[in-house]
Amino acid sequence: VSTQSTGKLVPYRTDKCDGEGRLITPHTSVPGVRRSDVYTVFGEYCYHHYMQDKFNDNGWGCAYRSLQTLCSWYLYNGYATTPVPSHSQIQQILVDLGDKADKFVGSK
Repeated sequence: VSTQSTGKLVPYRTDKCDGEGRLITPHTSVPGVRRSDVYTVFGEYCYHHYMQDKFNDNGWGCAYRSLQTLCSWYLYNGYATTPVPSHSQIQQILVDLGDKADKFVGSK
């Protein structure tokens, strides 16, 4: 963990992948993107994609992965300290909030 000039704690990496092989801020590596181009994201994030983490969510996990990517932005930019939630943790949160029934946890 390193401290930026803002004083926030930010995970420190020496490459463009996290420890699990996920890409870090991949939109900045797209060929043809210039430094002067406008980005819709400020700060780093970890790109979560289905079929990562030895978990088969192909065809149904994109909303979970989008939420995980958003959560990683908060973590990487010092606005959160909790790890990015797993699919089952996201499902449990929805159950705890009363949005889903108990049987939702572990479903596709």
